[in-house]
Amino acid sequence: LGFNGGIRVFGKQKKASEEMISNIENNFNNLFILFENNNLTNPSDILSGAGGGIPAALQIFYKTNLLSSSEFIEYHLGLHKYCDLDVVDFLITGEGAYDYQSGLGKGVGVLMHMFRSSARQIFLVCGKISADSVPKLPKYVLPIELIKYFSHEYESIISYKEGIKKACQDIANQLNF
Repeated sequence: LGFNGGIRVFGKQKKASEEMISNIENNFNNLFILFENNNLTNPSDILSGAGGGIPAALQIFYKTNLLSSSEFIEYHLGLHKYCDLDVVDFLITGEGAYDYQSGLGKGVGVLMHMFRSSARQIFLVCGKISADSVPKLPKYVLPIELIKYFSHEYESIISYKEGIKKACQDIANQLNF
């Protein structure tokens, strides 16, 4: 909850209006108070809200441990073994919409950070990339927006498989395969 909370940070990306965000925050605050009053959570705990709130629910009701996306990707998937080696020339990653919050623990941000000094080129394949994010991308990151292959945003969403195929062809052409 609050200015840096998941509802405010990710709600805008999901096209929630300021009024909707305030309503959602108020309702979640009521739930949180209910949980506290029934000893379902400790107010000092940090709750996760990623994945549609499923991780937070598991923490509240089953007392599971919090595991950051960075820790999971680096160590549980074993990708840390490749970060400092010269075995990764190219990395392809992406998400539906890339913007300022993509670097706040989302998989795409974790991968780009992990391989920033070992990959020669990172291909960032996304449905769309916010205009203010593109100039902030490092020079070794090549942004590819699926929306560029279609005449309308809606078409890029429903035809995402075709868009991904076209992005892969662009990557293959870039690498001279």
